[in-house]
Amino acid sequence: MPDGSRRAFLAAVGSGSVAAALTTSASAQETPAGGCPDVRQRRETLEAKQARLEALRSERAALEDRLGTLRATIDEVEGEWIAGQHEHDPETRARARVMAEKARESVVLIELQTPTGWSTGTGWLVGSGLVVTNSHVMADWNRATAAQAWSLGGDRSPVRLLGRVETLEPDVALLGSAIDAPPLPTGDSDTLEAGDPLVAIGHPGSYGNWVITLGAYAGRRGSTETELLTDVPSIQGSSGAPTLTLDGTVVGMVKAGARQEGDADPPRPADSTVRSGPLTPEATVLHDSIESIMNQVGRWT
Repeated sequence: MPDGSRRAFLAAVGSGSVAAALTTSASAQETPAGGCPDVRQRRETLEAKQARLEALRSERAALEDRLGTLRATIDEVEGEWIAGQHEHDPETRARARVMAEKARESVVLIELQTPTGWSTGTGWLVGSGLVVTNSHVMADWNRATAAQAWSLGGDRSPVRLLGRVETLEPDVALLGSAIDAPPLPTGDSDTLEAGDPLVAIGHPGSYGNWVITLGAYAGRRGSTETELLTDVPSIQGSSGAPTLTLDGTVVGMVKAGARQEGDADPPRPADSTVRSGPLTPEATVLHDSIESIMNQVGRWT
């Protein structure tokens, strides 16, 4: 008999009420099935919480599945949107890669060493032993302690400066080298129309980091309209990279980025399978036209 019931029983006996004492004892001995009321209540509460926990776990699993589906849908829609913006379908990207893998044999990495370190840029063969690059790539020529060009195959050749436009208008320099590679064919930038796909091949960073970038022609800039505007992604170190059509003819050369004006939509990078590195959303890319380049080269040769 519990202590509390025993005390009640003894109190009843002490008061002389035997009947009351017997009633108290009988009540104390009647324990409901399943244990004491407070134990049973706690057990029921625990079971309810466990059931709720399982329900929440099921809901979480369903939401994670839904989230995965939504992410896949977003990636698909975004990919379609980017492709639609540039109209660069798989066939165009494939053509760009095939063309660029061949043309890159005539694209070189240029290294210039000064007392303060190395700087790099890109150049391309315009004739036998002649390499064109940006004038600003050779800005430290007078302080240079070494200058060299690397071919795709790993051949290295010292370079000598044959001519440089110090005003950067156009941003052209001509180098002499012993790199043995075929010159790139030149085209006609006047035939370009807005939306035409264009490709740049550069060497950002250092030797072995050649990169193909694909974008579209947008128009011209400058009082003489010798600068081409595109959204071809340009990566630091690609200064001097040739800008080519899909048939492999050079129509310009990468020179710089330029902030967009007006309310035009910011350019988007080309598909990641044919480019490496991001394009600054606020910028388009400037290229000197092939006509202005060859006009300048003609003065030095």
